Amino acid sequence: MMKWLEYGRAASLCERHDCDEDHHGSGQAELTYLHFRHMVEQAEAEAVVLAVGCVSKAMGRDWRAALAWLERRHASDFKPQERLELTGSEGGPVQVSDAREKLQAEVDGIAKRLLD
Repeated sequence: MMKWLEYGRAASLCERHDCDEDHHGSGQAELTYLHFRHMVEQAEAEAVVLAVGCVSKAMGRDWRAALAWLERRHASDFKPQERLELTGSEGGPVQVSDAREKLQAEVDGIAKRLLD
């Protein structure tokens, strides 16, 4: 199915009417890849409408459905804000060090031992 949808996408982007690429399918086929893609997109759109209707009906009976809708539709206002805070030992600041100097010293020590 995914290959057919891929062919349908390629056919929709193709601007040549006389194109004989695989993405158009055979000229004698009753269902072209492009037509198949349109049918799948239509079915998906209808499923979205059905799902929105179910959520809308549920919002009157269950506050969780209303909250779920608000969190998704108006996330900046209703989605719980998650915060992550990092602390060092004993709740102090995180100590950050630059390891380049330490690594350079190790490389220099190894180079000196190899040369000796």
